[in-house]
Amino acid sequence: LVDGFSVSEKLFRVQPRGKWRGKLVLDALKGKDVDKLRLTADEFWNIRGVVSYVKAINEAFDPAEFVIFTYQQVFENPIGNSELRAAYRAYIIKDACWRLRARYLDKFGAPIMVGKYDPTKADDKRALENALELTRSMTWMALPEDVQVEALSISSSATSDYESAIRDLNQEISMAITGAFLQSTEGSSTGARSIGEVHERTANAQKWLLSQQIAACLNEQLVRDIVDLNYALREEEDYPVLTLEPVVQADLQQAVTVDQGLANLGLERVHLLAELEG
Repeated sequence: LVDGFSVSEKLFRVQPRGKWRGKLVLDALKGKDVDKLRLTADEFWNIRGVVSYVKAINEAFDPAEFVIFTYQQVFENPIGNSELRAAYRAYIIKDACWRLRARYLDKFGAPIMVGKYDPTKADDKRALENALELTRSMTWMALPEDVQVEALSISSSATSDYESAIRDLNQEISMAITGAFLQSTEGSSTGARSIGEVHERTANAQKWLLSQQIAACLNEQLVRDIVDLNYALREEEDYPVLTLEPVVQADLQQAVTVDQGLANLGLERVHLLAELEG
């Protein structure tokens, strides 16, 4: 999601025991640093090779040895688009706002110190100026008795302006990445909870879409390999299909309610399912 595409090497091993003993099973998907490789493709954007730049050796590998996932693909381009691309503008502006806010607080966070002295006493002026110079790093000063120091507080709306801008940018970043923002914020206004639930469903819809894209990729590039390595399917037989679903808070709450009910009856879900299947 960060780079727009990912490349993971497929590693298999022989299952030593159990129901699938002797079968080739997936051992791991080893993610590769895409900054150290490139994809080669033909004129129709079909991937023909994975070239590694590790150790300055341009070694090409068969793409069938990898699971290559492309995110937000445009015109079949296997490079895809980064999930963070939509949030980049807001991130840059937010970074600038934080820098300007830090400078503002450095200049105006503390009150301006104003000193008063007798103009006929030049020594008092030098002592006062030296003392005021130290107020940024010290909490005390020593001055002649007839010298006065006052703190002036300058009212400004810049603090609230920076705060509002950063809050809006945080919402824009959240919208760009998750599709909504209220589900991740707190609010005390009337209806905030119901509105937040609507935003949560919107965010879950985006997670569902991503899960379907990942499942389609794995079914095409991994599940078929595992089946072909272990079985010879007849023409009328179809490959098994992997499905993924996002975790929904409401579903978890329902599952907890079921588990609590089973626990009150002295049962456990695993044992109950085993008895039903048996």
